[in-house]
Amino acid sequence: MKKKYNYISSKKLSKEDEYFLKRDRELLENEKKRHEEEKNKKLYEERKKTHYMKCPKCGFDLQEIEFKKIKIDKCNECDGIWFDKGELLQLILKESSLVKSLLNFVAKDKDFDIL
Repeated sequence: MKKKYNYISSKKLSKEDEYFLKRDRELLENEKKRHEEEKNKKLYEERKKTHYMKCPKCGFDLQEIEFKKIKIDKCNECDGIWFDKGELLQLILKESSLVKSLLNFVAKDKDFDIL
């Protein structure tokens, strides 16, 4: 049988000492994990703030606009249109001539009929 030694002395540990040593190690390990999770969560939130409502194409701010009672994101710089999860499907289900109405809605030149 392998002897267990205390890191402070070379005496054999009692069952009680072994229990508390094991418990303390578990508590420290759990605290390290919790601290690491909090740190990762904070880093994620910081990264999210730098990218939130930014155009994936050009990096400028996105503006939330309402089209057919669905909010979509539009970049005022490159005129890109970005959909959140499920928004495109909602538009397709609501609008049979989706492409024409969407392109006409976002076109800068109002006299220009795309389709």
